[in-house]
Amino acid sequence: MDGQDAGDFDDPPRARPKGRTPKASRAHQTPPAALPEEESETAVAGQKCLLILGMHRSGTSAFARVTSMLGAALPKSVMGAGTGNETGHWEPVRLAEYNDRLFAELGSAWYDWTPLDFKRLTLTSREIIKSDIAELVHEDFGDAKHICIKEPRISRFADIFIDVLQKQNYEVGTLIAFRNPLDVIDSLLKRDTVWPFGHDRTDAALLWLDHMLRAELASRDLPRAFVSYDALMADPVS
Repeated sequence: MDGQDAGDFDDPPRARPKGRTPKASRAHQTPPAALPEEESETAVAGQKCLLILGMHRSGTSAFARVTSMLGAALPKSVMGAGTGNETGHWEPVRLAEYNDRLFAELGSAWYDWTPLDFKRLTLTSREIIKSDIAELVHEDFGDAKHICIKEPRISRFADIFIDVLQKQNYEVGTLIAFRNPLDVIDSLLKRDTVWPFGHDRTDAALLWLDHMLRAELASRDLPRAFVSYDALMADPVS
């Protein structure tokens, strides 16, 4: 990790999303009947999830990798390395792709700092989304005792994601990655292949603020730690 910019760990994926789609056309469908308790895809007693929240370019991938080296399970469909993230993203690739499609359905994108409006969806649509997320988590982690989920987009709807995890019987704790917002902004703007044309420093600053404030609010009732990316890079062992 020495000498690398925090952006080396947090570029959004560039691949076009594939797979499960939270289309509005699913909203009118009748939700599937609940599985019997012994067949439901919920965590077994004692399963714990460390949810890593924070803004893109803030070192969330570095924290996920360090956490995995300490014993937490990474997703089966882990996102690999890419330009600017040579050591890997360490996040669930299917979940990241799903979140991109979800944002698009809500009229947003990963770089859009305006609030996500889930109220524009029907109640049935929202329940389908929660079911989709629970299924994706189960597919990636199964019955692993301790898991680590890192995906910066989650910060923008962390309250919903945490609710899903808790209803799946996970004990949830949060780690919120902090990096100087000026450094985050500079790192974002340098990535002109992914940072959209026409979005300036103000957009980047508001995006950082939205991620951090929503992550802080959603995690207030949970065990949590705010950890400095600079401190991690300076002394990763301690």
